[in-house]
Amino acid sequence: MERYQPIMARPTSQSTPDRDLRPRSSAWVWRACCGCLALALLVPALAQRVWASGSGKPGIVLLVSREAPRDPAVRKRIASAASKPEQRVILRLLKADEEAAAGEVGLRWKDQTLPNDALLAMRVRRAQAVELHGGSFMDWFDTVTPRGEQTRLSLAIRDASRRGATVIGFGQAAGFLSVATTIRMQELLEHIPSEKRNPRRTDTQLAVSGLGFGPPVLVDADDWPEGSPWRLLYMLWETKIDRGCFIEGELALVYDSDTGVLGAVGPGRWIFVELAGARRKRTALREGRLSLLCAEDHWSLGESRILPVAEARRRPAAQTTHELRHEGERDLLGAGPLTSLASALWVQPAARGLRYEKAGRELVLRLDERTDCYSRGAAISVVDLDFDLLWE
Repeated sequence: MERYQPIMARPTSQSTPDRDLRPRSSAWVWRACCGCLALALLVPALAQRVWASGSGKPGIVLLVSREAPRDPAVRKRIASAASKPEQRVILRLLKADEEAAAGEVGLRWKDQTLPNDALLAMRVRRAQAVELHGGSFMDWFDTVTPRGEQTRLSLAIRDASRRGATVIGFGQAAGFLSVATTIRMQELLEHIPSEKRNPRRTDTQLAVSGLGFGPPVLVDADDWPEGSPWRLLYMLWETKIDRGCFIEGELALVYDSDTGVLGAVGPGRWIFVELAGARRKRTALREGRLSLLCAEDHWSLGESRILPVAEARRRPAAQTTHELRHEGERDLLGAGPLTSLASALWVQPAARGLRYEKAGRELVLRLDERTDCYSRGAAISVVDLDFDLLWE
């Protein structure tokens, strides 16, 4: 009877411990070996998943409007992304007769060798900073995401960003890196001749999706082909996207997805457009909100407002009805009229707004109780202007 006693019962003097413990000891060793084998098989796969998903907050995204910025503040911000040169991966889309410089990775248009190279993908995943230079939006699209499909390189850039690496796009490569941007229709037809176009549509511009880095807005810049604030507003109206950002001059947008804050570095200006409460008509865009911002400004996307700056002087909007009217040859909503408006609203607080007309287009910018002006020396920001845009 002692042979079949419960496990927790103590053995008696008549029992044979060696005979009773030997089967249980063998079973324990067998289970331990199986557990070690399972860990040996699962740990590498688990480590790979943790490495790919990232162990910290996502990295910063920089969208630089110029291909070769010269401003010291912009260059300093780019250099701070990686502490050592070997921790930076520079991807350059080369022209037909161009060769990659020392330390750069040269990509050829539509050549899938490097975009699907495992060693390059591993190097990108381990980098502290990844840079994209050269080429147009469609050049990058055909090379890194052919036919809209992901390559090892595109997935590696995404994994590096999730781990905390800084991803930087220069020039039109910044548009490819962003969530959405605008390209010329002719550029699409040149790269994809089989693309059929509706003969009834006469649009010369097309909104396209990028890799999805940066702020969730439609991005455009004056240095990109046919880029203008007018094009940004029109594409926002057509695509039903509620937020847009236009970069004027040499400027780098800095986006932190962990805090949802969008800022800028450089001597230029940037325009932030909010259409969440706007009314889209057939030939009009009414009751939108527009802010003319400087490099030191930071915009909270979660709260839809500018973040306060301690050294900035604030002046609430005037409550008068005087209106500045401009009729000239400058581009609609160009930097000239808006810069003049910012100065006028600060120097002459009686000014109520700006009306601009050209070639059948009319833009009306108005101040209301939500509008504020900020001044930091010569830099003047106008926040939350109400605007209507009409065209024939």
